[in-house]
Formats: sequence, structure tokens, C-alpha cells
Amino acid sequence: MPSILVKDSLRMSVEGASGGKVTVLYDDQGNPSYMRRFAPMTNRDLYRQYYEDDEAWTASPFKAIENEVHPAFMKGGTQVRELLIGQYAAYDLNSRACSLPGVDPRVSLNYDSSLARCKNKGTGWTLNTTWNWGFIQALCLRMKYQPRGNTNFGRSHELTWETALRIDGGIAGDTAGTGRTKTGTGPISWSHDGTESGVHDLVGNVWEWLTGMKLDDGKILLAPDNNIDLAESGWLDTGARFNSTVGTTDGTGNGEGAGDIGDPVLSNEITKYTGVPGSNTYDKEAAIGGETGFRSMTKKSGYSVPVALVQAGLAPVTLVGGSYETNAALKGAIWVRNYGERLPIVGGNWFIGAHTGLGALNLDYPRSAVNNHIGLRPAFLLV
Repeated sequence: MPSILVKDSLRMSVEGASGGKVTVLYDDQGNPSYMRRFAPMTNRDLYRQYYEDDEAWTASPFKAIENEVHPAFMKGGTQVRELLIGQYAAYDLNSRACSLPGVDPRVSLNYDSSLARCKNKGTGWTLNTTWNWGFIQALCLRMKYQPRGNTNFGRSHELTWETALRIDGGIAGDTAGTGRTKTGTGPISWSHDGTESGVHDLVGNVWEWLTGMKLDDGKILLAPDNNIDLAESGWLDTGARFNSTVGTTDGTGNGEGAGDIGDPVLSNEITKYTGVPGSNTYDKEAAIGGETGFRSMTKKSGYSVPVALVQAGLAPVTLVGGSYETNAALKGAIWVRNYGERLPIVGGNWFIGAHTGLGALNLDYPRSAVNNHIGLRPAFLLV
């Protein structure tokens, strides 16, 4: 198992330059990965800011778990020492997902191949998880900071002078060619904390597969914590469902072909399917676009959204009684097909502009999906 205590020249230089925030771990083949280190944080540290006073906080579902660490720091009920997340989207070295700067991120892998590229690295390694994404999402908002990224063919759609090196050598903003960029070559505003030592390219460039969560005909299944060794069959039914404002009771009669026909709604039941249950086809979806999409999600009247969905980055804090501050309002759109099996991709890609962000959640794709704008990122748990 990789040890962060054994030093070599590369590790020492990376740790020295980052003040210890970034280290280098080696996999079973000796391939290096640049990894950002995170110490455990409590729910109070991450979520208290969304409630205006002590009375509101006491009434919130977070109060009962305020002194517990975020689930990203729990593995099978035991607290881990550190969480390490790939500083960069993965590059492929001998079927190993390696976090390296200045390379073309690996794309065109389905979910299972992406997971295997990370698991192949050895004990402790995993594909980045839903819990990790939810933690980073909460941490960034706690800092009142959201990174930008490659959201417009090699540049930020918000600040077009923020650019990175395109893998095709093209000019930033030119819609011809492939607008994917080399990992970490953008400005520091594209990292999670606005520093060189941050986690880069979380927003835009390529969507990233996550593990630990899936939809089964709209039912939200979620690993109970960051137990990366738990089989998928052990993921729990949260009782939460993605319903839609438009659809039919059996998923038929919604019209031909793909397209948005309603908004996703969190509920304990599904009354409107946008496609036929059991089908993994690319038919209709429920979606809310734009940078306010995810945080505009609603719930069934009277339904209590499980707080775990907020911790996992699957629901906005507004659905559990919190409120976003103006400068910390989560950005990104949401897409949901509440039929068949769907695995999450997050963050957005290089050509969808304002739909990208830390809140960008796409639950459209089956595990078999392969696309040149879907990539992956490794993570490691130090127990």
C-alpha cells in the first residue's frame, strides 16, 4: 500500500512546493499520482453557514450529526486518517488511472472500465466517489469560492481570457476541433481553492464518473459511507426518488427521441417516468439547465429529503431548510433519466458553458456509456 511517510525526490519536491498539501503516491506498478490531501472535517464545519442563526441550525437535520465527520472520511463505520483526491483528471498508464499534470485526460471509458483503472492501482485506491464530490462541493462553498474551468473550447465562458492548452493545439474559443485541455494548464482560478496546490479542473473540460451512487429506475441507491471495498450490491436504497414534473405513469407516450420534458423533483415516490422503467435507452429526461439549475431543484410537498443527499452532492441545501449566500450559491445544471440504471457524472465539459459547475449533476448515462467528453479521477483513502 502506498505510504505518505516514505520520501523520494519527486515526493519531497511536490510536498515542499505545496507546503505538504499535495503529495505523490505510487501504485502497484510504481506509477506516480499527484494527490491533494484532506484532513477530516465535521458537518458543523461544512454546513453551519447555511443557517442564519442557532435556532435555525438546531432545527436543521445537521444538528444531530454536527460533531460527526463528513461521510467522505468514514470507511465502513471507521474514521480514516486522510482523504486524498487526484489533483488532476486521470491519465492512463498501463491501465492505471494516474493523476498527472500537463497531459490529455483519459476519456472514452465506460463506468466499469473507469472504476477498474483505479482499483487496479492497489489497496486503498478508488474511482472518485460521490461522497468525495459532495465534500469538495461543501468545502468550496464554505470558503465562498467556486472554481471556473474549461467551459468554452479551451477557455472559461465567464472570463474568456482564462485559457488552457488545448490537446489539439487549437485557439481557445475556436469551436473547430477538440476543445479538451491538458490537465492543470489553466489558471489557478480553475482549482478548488484558487491555488496551485488545489484540485484542478473540477469544473468543465471533461465530465467525471463517480462511484458509490446510482439510480435504479429513479430510486437513489447510495453507499452508506466511503467504504470503497463495499460491493455495489451493498449500496442502500435511501428511500429517495427522482420524480418528474412531466411524464407518464409507465414511461410510455412521452414522445419520440431524446429531449427535456420536465424538471426533476425529489420525492419518496415516482408518479411520472420520462422513459420506460428497466430501459437504459437515451430517451426523455427531466432537466433544469443553466448555472441555477441544480440549486433550483424542488421536492414533493411535505417530503423530508435525507440529509445524506446533500452531503453526497445530490441535493441542494435549500431542500433541508438551508439557504445559499449570494457569493456561495452553487452553480451547475441537473439532468435525470428516472428509468433504467444510471451512474453519475459531474462537473460538466468544455462545450456546455453556463451549465457547468460544482453543482452540475448528470444522471442520464448507463454504465456502458463511452464518450470523448467523459473522464475520471482517482482517489485514495489512508486508513
